[in-house]
Amino acid sequence: VLSSFYDRICFSSATIAMELKHRTWFLYMLVGLLVGICQYLPTFTLASMTDWKLSIADEIVANNHTGKGVALAAFFMGSMGLIAAALSACMVVFIAPPAEASGLPQLIVYMAEAELMEERKALELGNRLLEFRVVLVKIFALTLACFSGLAIGREGPAVHIGAGFGWIVAKCVIRYILDALFPIARAHRSHSL
Repeated sequence: VLSSFYDRICFSSATIAMELKHRTWFLYMLVGLLVGICQYLPTFTLASMTDWKLSIADEIVANNHTGKGVALAAFFMGSMGLIAAALSACMVVFIAPPAEASGLPQLIVYMAEAELMEERKALELGNRLLEFRVVLVKIFALTLACFSGLAIGREGPAVHIGAGFGWIVAKCVIRYILDALFPIARAHRSHSL
């Protein structure tokens, strides 16, 4: 009985490994597509928000003939920047602290130290640094920070966002493999929900 169970696991894992080997291009494409969309949407949103802010400032200047229009427009532009920067900071501080900074130094340290840590601690740190909530906060906070006028580069956060999506896709693939190898675990998880 134990031998047939072992043979079934070996056959199933070999079959899944072959399937994944032939479908890794799809996983790479999926991560690339997610990162591309998540880099395009903030750029598009930022352009739309900036156009909106400038059109409001133009209306303030055009409708105010007393000479105070420029001062009111400057106050409006400054207050919008302040509000956007405060929202961005609050999102990072209160919702997802690992989304702070560019994310590149944190990823470099994680990659260097993950090999030295035991597996469970490395996975916990990876989950904390690259979870979906952190990626979403990074995308929205980056957009708001750029809208506020802060000097922020998008390349470092793009690497962090890409690593996050790679981590998320890898977790989904691992869950698929475990569900295929151990249907009992899938049944237990569906009954516990």
